[in-house]
Order: sequence, then structure tokens, then C-alpha cells
Amino acid sequence: MLSRVSRLLSCSRALTRASSVAGLRLGAAVAAIDKPLQPVAAAFSTEAKAASSSPSPFDAFSQTFPTPAGTVPTNLSKSAVGSGGVYFEPNTSVQKTMAFTDRNEPRFVFRFPPKEPYVLNAILREGTGKILAQDIREEGYIPCAVVNPNDTSKTILFAAEAVELERLYREQAPHSIEVHLNIKGFLEPIRCVAKNWTRDLLANKTTHVQFMELDPTRESVVRVPVFLTGREDCIGIKKGGLLLQPSPHLDFTYNPVIARQMGYSRVPRYLLVDIVDLNIGQTVHAYHVPLPPFLKLHGTNKRKVLSTFTKRTG
Repeated sequence: MLSRVSRLLSCSRALTRASSVAGLRLGAAVAAIDKPLQPVAAAFSTEAKAASSSPSPFDAFSQTFPTPAGTVPTNLSKSAVGSGGVYFEPNTSVQKTMAFTDRNEPRFVFRFPPKEPYVLNAILREGTGKILAQDIREEGYIPCAVVNPNDTSKTILFAAEAVELERLYREQAPHSIEVHLNIKGFLEPIRCVAKNWTRDLLANKTTHVQFMELDPTRESVVRVPVFLTGREDCIGIKKGGLLLQPSPHLDFTYNPVIARQMGYSRVPRYLLVDIVDLNIGQTVHAYHVPLPPFLKLHGTNKRKVLSTFTKRTG
């Protein structure tokens, strides 16, 4: 069986010449992403800083976001950066009613990852099938694939170390982490996010991962997890209400070109929703969330419920 896997790894070297062609098409794209912009700092307002008396889990997070003059519409600069992340000004009257809590703190805060991406090293593989996949797993690797959303015929099959994938899976919100995939023989890394993660529930191990390539020049659909904060002091919970979160994530259409113009080089890691002042009968919908111009709710996501309460029975 080991010899079979050895032949498989040998085939990856034979495919290196072909993979170099694929790598060339990524060179210019990655260079465009990493091209630095002239920073212009955005800051929290004095009132927001004064209202943030309690320590934030993101006190260590500090980043400025450039908005070069004359390069983007004026509404791109309607955001503020604080220790808790980034919030955006509401654009509609409905959003204004929910934009801040009664403590004068932003209700909706996006958390963006650090500039350093998660790097995953891998090797090419060929062929599919349960027997071949099992041989790969016995060697300490996991069969994976990265799909081009604009052309599924450009799907690349590869194998990555099981230890590295488990480390990625243990991260909070792994599906929204941008991964730089370094496949042996490719000239440049592939920017991607995990799309489908298959697990063996009994063994508690990853068996297959499908990644989606991020095209730096085209829109793509990304999934952003939603986390609720303020549960301890939530009015609705204290009054006996049962908190429900029907939608633990939202799908967005992500425009990387506009995002880079604003200085956001990564997909949002997750969205925090503060429910501290919400009472029984109050519901938070996706359309309440103020969004930057590079994010649009995908399809029917605008009707999703992020949090609501129901009365306990019995």
C-alpha cells in the first residue's frame, strides 16, 4: 500500500510542469492583492470610546483602513474602527433604529482577520475513489480540492497534511478564514476559503475538504458566521425569554476590488451582534445590519433572522 502512495506522490512531480502554467495565472492576481495602499486612519468617535467602559475581547486588535481620496465614492469612508472591530454607518431608516444599543455602542461589528493569512502547504494528487483516498489518509494526508467558482473544469486536486487541516478546523469560524494554498510546483499561492468540510463524526477527524478559490478581480459568494454578544445582561433573557438564533451565518456577495480600495484585504472573519438591550418581542433581521459597499446580502439572506425571543412554556 505504501508503494501505491509513493507512486501517487511521484505522479505529483510529473504534474509539476503542468501546474506551473496554472501557477502563472495566479502571479499577477496575488501581486495585485498585496500591493500596499497609502493609509488614512479611521478612528472611533470620542463618544463611542467613552461608552466602551468594559474590556473587549479584541483589545489587542488595532488596524487602520485607507480610503485614498478620489478613488472611491464618499460613502466608502463611513466606517469607524475600535478595539472591538469595525462598524459601518446605517444607510436606511430601518438600520438606524437598530444601529446602536441603549449603551450607545455599535450593535453590529465586523471582525476582520490580521493581514497574515493562514498558509497551508500541499502536494498535487491524481485520481479519485474511496480506495485511493483511504491510502492517502493512511499516509497522514487528507484528500482535498480547490474549485474555481467561475470554471469548475479548473478544479485542482491536492492532498494536505491531516495535522495542518485539523489545526485550521480548530480555529474559530474556519469557513471564513482566508487560506493561502501553497501547492508544491506552483509559482504562487492560491487564495481560497473552505467551502465544504467533511468530517467523520465517530472518529472526530476530517476526511475531505473542498476549498473555493477567491478571484481578486471578480465577485464571489462568501459565508460569514454570526455570533451574539451581551447574553449575560440581556433584558429579554432576564425576563424569562428564550433566545433563539435561527441563522448562525450569512452569505454575502463579496467585491474584492472595492474592498481593496477601502483597505480591507481579507474577507470578514465574523459578525458580532450585541443583544444586551433587546427585549421579548424584538427581532433582529439581516437587513438591519449596516454593510460596506463591498458586501451585499446574497439572494434571500436579507430575510434571515439573526436573533429573536420566545416565551418559555411550562
